[in-house]
Amino acid sequence: MGESNTEDLMMIGEIVYERALLIFEVCKAKEDFCIQDIGGVAVFGGSNRLLFSAITGFRPDASYCSPRFLELYSLYFVEQGGVDDAAIQQVIRDRKADSER
Repeated sequence: MGESNTEDLMMIGEIVYERALLIFEVCKAKEDFCIQDIGGVAVFGGSNRLLFSAITGFRPDASYCSPRFLELYSLYFVEQGGVDDAAIQQVIRDRKADSER
């Protein structure tokens, strides 16, 4: 197995961060997005918490999430077997509109 360099590790961290932010945007909770803790798992969010583990990937911490967040997460990330393209395209349009204001 090859050695990882700092730049590669930073890029992986940016990918995880961007994916977490995308999940919060699709789940209509962008205002709740933050990085709360990085220990054995990364914890994103305040009222709605999304956990990331390199082994298991992303999963919401149901005991901290609103019913709406859980419903949208299930709809767009579980039932679709990944990320729903229409939801992603809407986030991209929303980001573009925000940047033009």
